Amino acid sequence: SQSQQNLKREIQKIFPQAELITVFSGKDAVKALLQKKPDVVFLAPKLPDLSSFEIVKAIRSHPKLRNTRIFLVSSEFTPSLKEQAFVKGADGLIFEPAHSLEIKKALLAK
Repeated sequence: SQSQQNLKREIQKIFPQAELITVFSGKDAVKALLQKKPDVVFLAPKLPDLSSFEIVKAIRSHPKLRNTRIFLVSSEFTPSLKEQAFVKGADGLIFEPAHSLEIKKALLAK
């Protein structure tokens, strides 16, 4: 989608050498995570088969992935989404359209 392309472009501005992988289902996301063991994951809140919160739970429960940084990316801001993101184990929430400064700020925050 256009928003995914925008996010990828903004990440490449910050980290030109980053390997970016796009998947379109929760099951593919979990499989790719286990194969690649990334440093950072950006998740859309709604995937066709698994919720982003189910993926966050899978990441946090896996010993090799539990330290992976996780950011939900959404065009909708609701206080409940933000609260749920943190309660479920995400490191942050990035709102679309995402800009490189916002992404950099989120990645540098601890």
